[in-house]
Amino acid sequence: MLKKNCTRALLLGVAPFLIACGEQASTPQHVAADIVLENGYIYTVDADRSVAQSIAIKGNKIVAVGATAVVAAHIGPNTEVRDLGGKMVMPGLHDMHIHALGSVKPDMCDLGGEGIPLDTLVATVKECVTHYKVAEGDWMPVLQWNPFEGNQPSNAYPTIRAALDAAAPNNPIIMWGNDGHHGAVNTLALNSPTVPINAESLKTTYAEFAGLIAVDTNGEPTGGMTEGARNIVRADMDNDMLGVSASAEALMPRVAAKMAQTGITSLQDAAVTKSVLAHYKWLDDNDGMTFRVRTALLARADGGKSPATADAISHMINSVNEMRASVDGAKYIRANAVKLFADGVLEGNPYGNPPTMPNAAMIDGFHQPLFTINNETGNADVTGYVDLESALCKTVQQSPTIYASKDAITAFLSENGFVPKQCLKQYGVLDTTEDIIKSYVKAATENDYHVHIHALGDKAVRVSADAFEQTKELADKKGLTQSIAHLQIGKTEDIKRLGALGAYVAFTYIWATPEPEYEMTVIPFMDKVKGINDLYNPDHYYMKNGYPFKSILDNGGVPVFGSDTPVGNRNPRPFGSMEIALTREFGGRVLNASERLNIHEAIASFTINSAGMMARRDELGSLEVGKLADLIVLDQNVVELAENGDVSKISDTKVLTTVFDGRIVHDTP
Repeated sequence: MLKKNCTRALLLGVAPFLIACGEQASTPQHVAADIVLENGYIYTVDADRSVAQSIAIKGNKIVAVGATAVVAAHIGPNTEVRDLGGKMVMPGLHDMHIHALGSVKPDMCDLGGEGIPLDTLVATVKECVTHYKVAEGDWMPVLQWNPFEGNQPSNAYPTIRAALDAAAPNNPIIMWGNDGHHGAVNTLALNSPTVPINAESLKTTYAEFAGLIAVDTNGEPTGGMTEGARNIVRADMDNDMLGVSASAEALMPRVAAKMAQTGITSLQDAAVTKSVLAHYKWLDDNDGMTFRVRTALLARADGGKSPATADAISHMINSVNEMRASVDGAKYIRANAVKLFADGVLEGNPYGNPPTMPNAAMIDGFHQPLFTINNETGNADVTGYVDLESALCKTVQQSPTIYASKDAITAFLSENGFVPKQCLKQYGVLDTTEDIIKSYVKAATENDYHVHIHALGDKAVRVSADAFEQTKELADKKGLTQSIAHLQIGKTEDIKRLGALGAYVAFTYIWATPEPEYEMTVIPFMDKVKGINDLYNPDHYYMKNGYPFKSILDNGGVPVFGSDTPVGNRNPRPFGSMEIALTREFGGRVLNASERLNIHEAIASFTINSAGMMARRDELGSLEVGKLADLIVLDQNVVELAENGDVSKISDTKVLTTVFDGRIVHDTP
């Protein structure tokens, strides 16, 4: 009974219970607050999901939460009092997988994530070359290219390489995909390394990258590439996509303002290098922070140009230790997590000839779909599949070298309508070996790091669960968390394992928006679909297992929000993500309704769950007496919208006011 009464007393701010219930004895009975927000809908996210009317803040702490009449006792002569008029207040948002520097646009050629056909792309890139006065021979990076929508070829430009050659014949071009994993280049870029990238060098010098570079029927690169293959031509993604080449003075105040406007008061930057960390440190040193940041430090052997080896692990640990030490004493930066890639991405390219396969690691591998392109719309559709069990494919599988020459490929294609390599089963690839993943997770845990693993395919998810299992006891002993980013698809047994481990999963909720043009790049490689109208067949593996929000929760895991900004969009779009977490619907289609969260589960993933992932539940994530004063005021009540059946309006929610560490850092007039 005492515990129950104490909880209620603290919620209401009843002074006689403060000391008895564990509140600091130094807290005055009716301390005069700096800020009081009254007459609102204060959604506390406490254990009971309590709703209060008012909240009082002194310094950077919450000193009272409860009824307006009770909290009024904390109003002094210098207290700033705001009448909310019924508006909703909730804890500040936590974004547990974001690349925050990329949330603002650098002054560079930027396609804005728009899907455009290659004919249009040529004109757009030409205009950029002129606008930015790019000198002959100089590189021109192009940002926010959409690898999944648009890119329809034409007679003039059958490949993206041909289109970029026409757009910039005198400049090496790299287009950075807005997913952070794809890229596209022209001939000058392919010729820029000491050893040019072509059909021959892909068999020798770059053999280990062959699966990451799109090729035509003769094995010649068609311009598309993914992951580490991009580093061969230009290892400057941070400088380009994240604007790190700009000074911290020019970039970071804009980032701080963007986070405050969006209501994000805590975040995990999901891939922090030395240069990125230095930018955060500048902001912290200059009292410009509007958010708390946990940095997932990224160290990759040989700059990511080659897979890590066992010998590289000590080097990687030394590298992250050095970065951690560089921000010792920072007020709002905790450099106490590491980032590890287990695999790549699950999107293929239906417009390639042959189609480019996904590279994320899958247990059962991928099918080999056959596509046609609609001449009127430019959209791709599935017409069938290569029969990998046929006598023809068995012959290729047994003697692939017989079909490796250009003449043999041409003859095979003419006779069968597809190339010999489409007879070969593809499983995607892990970013490095299972042993290296497990060894690095163990070493990082031993060195007091939280571990955050990028895992999209079910094989990568399984390997991540294996790595977490071996270090779970040590991680718990040290108070460290284990988390996965994205989890686009996983086997039921591995979802249960992650749940049993209490693992956190940073879902980019908005990715569960059903969009046929995008799904055409994923589902046909995973399930044998009968054309575009069969993409959302509920019997398919992808529909049953894709983005398992609710399954993770029901099995004991912890879903959290991760926007992955600037992937897809430079705006973190938290309330668009919250809406999709509830609906998984768009255009009359639903992506597995059984995996929907309810509004309370969704809000928890943006707040208290994420505070848990940061190992800071005791001070963040809910509006309770004694916790840090990070909160936001909204222009509409998302709980009432959900409960009244107006879920589709949640994405329109605006943040009116953001309070960070007791200070108002964003305010709408």
